[in-house]
Amino acid sequence: MRTTLAQAALTEGVTPDGHTNVVKTVTAVPQQLGDYSIISDVLDIETLLPIIAAQGKELANNAGRLIDEFIQDTLAGEDVGVMYAGNATARADLTAADTMDLDLVLKATTYLASQGQTGERFKIIMHPNVFLDYAKSSSTNTWLNKLIYEDFKGVKDGFVTSGVNYDIYISANVKPFKVTGDSEFNVYPSYAFREGAYGVGTLQNLQTFYKPFGAAGTEDPLNQRATVGWKCMYGCAVLNDLFIVRLETRAGTDYEWQESLVS
Repeated sequence: MRTTLAQAALTEGVTPDGHTNVVKTVTAVPQQLGDYSIISDVLDIETLLPIIAAQGKELANNAGRLIDEFIQDTLAGEDVGVMYAGNATARADLTAADTMDLDLVLKATTYLASQGQTGERFKIIMHPNVFLDYAKSSSTNTWLNKLIYEDFKGVKDGFVTSGVNYDIYISANVKPFKVTGDSEFNVYPSYAFREGAYGVGTLQNLQTFYKPFGAAGTEDPLNQRATVGWKCMYGCAVLNDLFIVRLETRAGTDYEWQESLVS
């Protein structure tokens, strides 16, 4: 709520009208997610690794990735405004030269700052391919090198560097959009936002499960299978579309998440 000076001016001895609160309901549709892995008794015997613990760690990483993708599905929708790189006005108009640079970042953070709370630091999440373009752009290079070599505190939870009023984090889990047609290419979203932009609710906190060999009873009469799994139930919704903006760019380097080549 914003009031004008005239509305806030007081008359001596007169109680002002004040304002009533307006509360809006935002609805999020929860989605139950889950997965499990089967470990055989032979694998458990033959492997030199603590396979059950290792599989549990892998499933935990996968759970975090899938929950993150579930949130991204909301942020990639029409409730979030978009700024395109270069002169593009639509996703399909982006050219190979329309990559991330300091100008686009400053445009986004200036927009967010114009919505109030100018003392807040904004968060920007980029794919590593996009951050490479940002770091290499001529408008960023000298300034970024100064930050990295003179004031670098180390990468933690994806944090890579800061600007005047923003912090940049990288994540390989940022999902690109696939543009098809006469030519096919990836368009990478980056998310610039402030506190209160979106919310995540849960009807079922993340739970993990370990079923040892033989736990299935007559379904596993020879104790040949154990399982490790997880499940949860989350919902996500944009709470204030003025507090977030999606930046869409191409990337000069298009590395993709691959499976290990080690057999």
